[in-house]
Amino acid sequence: VSTGKKGGISTKKFCFIVWTPDGVGAVQKAKIATHAGVVKSAFRKTYPYHYDYYVSNKDELSEKDVMAAIGKLTGTAELDSDAAKLHLQKQKELGEQRAAIAGQGKNLGGVTMMSAAQLDVDKEALLEHLAAIRKDDAPNDFAIAYFDNDSTKLLIGSTGSGSISGAVAATPSDCFSYLLLRLSERIDASTITRFLFVAITPQSVPSKLKGKFGSLFGRVKDLFSPFHATLNLDSATELTEELANLTIRGDRAKNSAS
Repeated sequence: VSTGKKGGISTKKFCFIVWTPDGVGAVQKAKIATHAGVVKSAFRKTYPYHYDYYVSNKDELSEKDVMAAIGKLTGTAELDSDAAKLHLQKQKELGEQRAAIAGQGKNLGGVTMMSAAQLDVDKEALLEHLAAIRKDDAPNDFAIAYFDNDSTKLLIGSTGSGSISGAVAATPSDCFSYLLLRLSERIDASTITRFLFVAITPQSVPSKLKGKFGSLFGRVKDLFSPFHATLNLDSATELTEELANLTIRGDRAKNSAS
């Protein structure tokens, strides 16, 4: 794109656009995500660019939006102030939604969401709950904790066997829930134990609670550590053995390549 003139000079900038449609299934998203780093690296190496632009719907992408994004890099954003304001507002809204749902604490513009909220949890009891599934010979292979929507307290949930199917059946359907799963991965002639951390963030939870629980995600994740990979889902019913294995394999491949 041409950024417009700044001080009498017209410059060229390149924008890398990542379109991730909401309608793509969770399994397919996981398959594609395992290649994201390779694709991005290939684009940057062959066609160097200046800005990453993320959209989930086609109507989020327009010439004005792109010009506003590039304008932040070149100092020309004020030349199209309406577009700049629109772009920043869209990116802010997307970021707040993803921070609350995925709990990552960032929006697509790189703004970190901060909160002074305190995590209300019986830490000792939770750690004991999780430790019970960490041994290879332990009878149970999943452990769950969830937020009580009324008191916003992180409660200890079920533990049991049955791996994916057992965990899905035991996960509350209307609460922010967190699962630690012990999985077995076959590599050559060896069977390797892997742990998967799953965050379930139902759309039915009110937005205010989503923001509160999302701001506490990092602390919850620290309590569940260590584990090998993380998976964020809207519903426990999205969790399948195929998706869990793809996530574990994708993380191992990423670590091997780094």
